[in-house]
Amino acid sequence: MIDAGYALVAVYVTNELHDSDSTTYEQITPGIRIYDRTEIASRVIELDPPLGKSSFTFDTSYVDPCP
Repeated sequence: MIDAGYALVAVYVTNELHDSDSTTYEQITPGIRIYDRTEIASRVIELDPPLGKSSFTFDTSYVDPCP
């Protein structure tokens, strides 16, 4: 049972582009949201960094290197 206006939604995130198959699947599967690389880039990735920013640093110190 859904309570307090919340709903269970399946989310599929991919670095591929939406195509006719994924669009059709999304239309016939009401509980799924598909985020392709265009959607990810438009919502998450800063495509226009501030002026003067020519490099980025990612802190990976908390991750063990792969063997």
